Amino acid sequence: MDVYCRGSSWLLQVMQVIMMKRAYILLFFSCVAGLFILAGARALADGLDSIIPLTWVYRSGPPVQTEQTGSVQYAGYSLSHLRLPILMYHHIRDYPDQSDALAVSLSVPVDRFAEQLDFIQEQGYQTVVFADVLDGTVPPKAVMLTFDDGYDDFYTSAYPELEKRGMMAVLYLIGDRLGTGGYLTTSQVKEMVSHGIEVGSHTMSHPDLRDLENERLRREIEDSKSFLQDGLGTTVWSFCYPSGRYNDTVTAEVQEAGYRFAVTTHNGAVDFTQPLELARYRVGSATDIEAWLK
Repeated sequence: MDVYCRGSSWLLQVMQVIMMKRAYILLFFSCVAGLFILAGARALADGLDSIIPLTWVYRSGPPVQTEQTGSVQYAGYSLSHLRLPILMYHHIRDYPDQSDALAVSLSVPVDRFAEQLDFIQEQGYQTVVFADVLDGTVPPKAVMLTFDDGYDDFYTSAYPELEKRGMMAVLYLIGDRLGTGGYLTTSQVKEMVSHGIEVGSHTMSHPDLRDLENERLRREIEDSKSFLQDGLGTTVWSFCYPSGRYNDTVTAEVQEAGYRFAVTTHNGAVDFTQPLELARYRVGSATDIEAWLK
């Protein structure tokens, strides 16, 4: 009987050891499987990030420069792969004095502008504004239309054509010129904002920002933002450098003022890894936009 009990005890111990080993083996393989799943998910994310033109972004939080890639992020989401043509307009008007080369170069005839809008839609592009970029609602084929200076012909000529087609745009306003001769009024801008036009700052007086001392620089950049937001009841997300002139001090002040984006007069494709130095395509009286929107 004693031998039987000892044998049973020994057999029980052996079975316990086997069960413990099986548990350790199952735990080991579970960990290995988990690692493979994580690696696969990471690889999938990296692969998608390389082919999707836009990863979701949020309005909350300032842009962050990541150490590994240098990509700009909002709340951890990268804008590096966003490819969004930005077109730069000034006047939309039929300008009769062909001897004024500068005025002609800044003017797009109304009929030609309408043709360009039709072409944009025919090619399957949708217009977006910076709020859409921050919301992560940019469609695969998107284009941004920007208008500098806030001339009154935007309301009389450009806005009706945009409204007719359900298209949006970003309008850069010079604070001190609102309501003065040749420029938009506050009531006109408020009306257009309620119909999808986004407002950006083009300073208070359109100076060369590189020449300004700190207090004046803050007025042109920071105060213009507050002036437009308070006066128009809208949020200003972006800034436009007057005549495209800026330096590191100016860019730092733009970032300090809370702008998420800033556009330049550099001609070419936009690079969202530098959100405060965004290039645009300049559109003049004889410009063909087809090459930029294939």
